[in-house]
Amino acid sequence: MLTVDQPAVCLPPDPIQHSDKDETMKNMRLALPTRCLLAGVGLFVTGYAAAAPSLSLVDGIEVALDSGEIHEIVSVEASTGTLFATFETGLRSYSFDGNSLSAGSTLDLTNAFTFDNIADSINSVSSVAIDPLGRGFGAAVVIPNQSHINFGKVVLFDTATNAVVRTFDAGYHPDMVTFSADGSKLVIANEGEPVIINTNTGLRAKASDNLTAGELALADKAGSLSLMDVSAINTTNLGSIALSISDFDFSAPNLGAGVAPKLDALRVREANEGNELIDVEPEYVTVQGNQAFVTMQENNAVAVFDFTTTKWVDIQDLGAIEQDKVDVSNDDGGIFLDDFVKGLPMPDAIASYSTGGMTYYVTANEGDGRDYIYDEDGADITIFSDEERIDGETAPGATFGFSNPANEPSLADRNDDAKYGRLKVINDHLTDPDGVGGIDNLQAFGSRSFTIWDADGNIVFDSGELDATDLSQITNNAGTYADGRSDDKGPEPESIEIGTIDGKTFAFVGLERTGGIAMFDITDPNSVTFLDYVTETGVSPEGLDFFEFDGNAYLAVAYEGSEDPGQADIEVYQIVPEPSSLALLAMGGLLITRRRRG
Repeated sequence: MLTVDQPAVCLPPDPIQHSDKDETMKNMRLALPTRCLLAGVGLFVTGYAAAAPSLSLVDGIEVALDSGEIHEIVSVEASTGTLFATFETGLRSYSFDGNSLSAGSTLDLTNAFTFDNIADSINSVSSVAIDPLGRGFGAAVVIPNQSHINFGKVVLFDTATNAVVRTFDAGYHPDMVTFSADGSKLVIANEGEPVIINTNTGLRAKASDNLTAGELALADKAGSLSLMDVSAINTTNLGSIALSISDFDFSAPNLGAGVAPKLDALRVREANEGNELIDVEPEYVTVQGNQAFVTMQENNAVAVFDFTTTKWVDIQDLGAIEQDKVDVSNDDGGIFLDDFVKGLPMPDAIASYSTGGMTYYVTANEGDGRDYIYDEDGADITIFSDEERIDGETAPGATFGFSNPANEPSLADRNDDAKYGRLKVINDHLTDPDGVGGIDNLQAFGSRSFTIWDADGNIVFDSGELDATDLSQITNNAGTYADGRSDDKGPEPESIEIGTIDGKTFAFVGLERTGGIAMFDITDPNSVTFLDYVTETGVSPEGLDFFEFDGNAYLAVAYEGSEDPGQADIEVYQIVPEPSSLALLAMGGLLITRRRRG
């Protein structure tokens, strides 16, 4: 064995010549031989370039999908390795020891409180977040069945005993809860989503009511942001400390200078023009420094809330994003990633980070239609819908407005189901501005991508820009692209999470329609690298949570379903770091491979 005291000096691989058009080669990390020189010895040892960081499944648990057992959101108490996952009427906990998951206890919230002293039931426990400071409590938000009448609830619970400690009113239809990174603030996005009501009773319409179209209507409430100062909570005073919650909708007193015109310009239903705050629908929130960035999915916007002034200081219209190399038909005989499309990102999940003194937020651009349908014993009654297929519903001169007019589909292509005819687009007063029928401005739902934006709402990077980061191509290369969704939103990025390891920042994107998780290095938002894509038995990843436990980094994933019928999944992946050059040298040039654990 040769031993030396001098460090190894590793030189990069010889340069490879390739075409400028070969985006995949430009952006993939290549496992090419690396020449390592042992200083002072004059000996070359052939090793391999460090493998990129990756995701490796540690363990997963399947749960039976009886009523309400679908898991959507997961949050981890890193100090104890306990995962808390939402289901319809409560939370389930799971214990993680670094090697395996085991089922814990259940916190059923059915009888934990009443809604405004009105007899009501829980429609959904929509989100959960665990205190990042390890003070032994978590928060969950609950949507009441009659969500247009009653405020939702935020529930504070003891993570050791699963006991409910405190409950507070949140806004209407609370959809997401999170903590600020320093643990001082609890922040809740209240969607205020419309519900279909029985006009005879004023309550949410049920299928068993057997109602006619004339007995149905949409009831809408203002979306908002709820804040609670939790900075004074410690491990012993959760049950006794004075706490209060404040709610901020988009009414004039809560708007900063210059924000009102941006509110008026939002994408809202025609019925709510002039009263836009009713149609604002906060979906997801991320906190960075002294501001919260809130997605308003159906409005295709991000709103910025300032904690110092307690006002909305900006509303950023996200516009439309062009994509090429996508498939817009599920009736063309296969997967052909050669179409052009322009869609509103309409992001669901959002995350944020800072680098180089700049703040960025990252969105999963799922897209979402306003589709309110009453199911009356299988005979659907549409109350409102803005979803339409291009075929037969476009004005003769309809266009996407591509930057290159040559990419516009012809009228014949728009009427051909094997081309653009089956693509779902938005049909409302904004896409039919002349009101004479027929869509003039073609806009798809979602952009089939994730996007990095600066704090002012400018695009810094979109995953569709490069072949190597394009979600359609990544999933197609992996054999998981769902062609049946080509006419809708493609892979449908829904969830996103950010984690930092050893100074590098990674984004994890959950793709609802492929069941997969894609991992990217976003340390430099101007130079994003695709790292890994994994699928196991989970279907429709809904919630992601990055956490560190016992010196390693992990990603917890809550799935709505499983490949096994009647099951849903909770899984934990380890983020496997790239090995150092010294470690590779010590291995004598052995190729490192990773093994997935079932």
